Amino acid sequence: KNFLSGYASKKYILKGIKKLNKDLSYRLINIADPTRIYSVLKLNDFLIENPKFIKKRDLKIASISGGTEPEIDLFDKDVDVTYLNYDDNPNLWDLTKNWEGKEYQYLLGTFDFVFCEQILEHLSDPEMAFKNLNLLLKKNGILHCSVPGICGIHMDPNWYYSGFHPRLL
Repeated sequence: KNFLSGYASKKYILKGIKKLNKDLSYRLINIADPTRIYSVLKLNDFLIENPKFIKKRDLKIASISGGTEPEIDLFDKDVDVTYLNYDDNPNLWDLTKNWEGKEYQYLLGTFDFVFCEQILEHLSDPEMAFKNLNLLLKKNGILHCSVPGICGIHMDPNWYYSGFHPRLL
């Protein structure tokens, strides 16, 4: 919804990368998808505008994406991150399954912030994924998702969407 087109987005990205620490800037420059870079920068803007949220005691974060996401580098190094990675356990962390069952009860309403980066385009049922991601959130928690740009270059396996049109979102 916030993505800008053309010159304005390029200017925003170039200006925003300069505000970040050098390690994170370098990682972002090496990401081929400009919408991903834009997403990181918009999250950084949100965190700057909401300092009480980022400084919250015992901030609990879930990363659905697997691996170390650049977005997590925007938080303090000692933040509590739980990785719910499909590659670690495909039967348990399948976002297209209903997560209201007993095997997920210990996670429900647990997290202040949930990241789902570059995952939805791989799912046959993104609507179920959103339901599951919202189950993880505490009251007033924040869900941060990013998807590749419209008709962006992407790869297999399980590539269901080539970017998302705003109406689909």
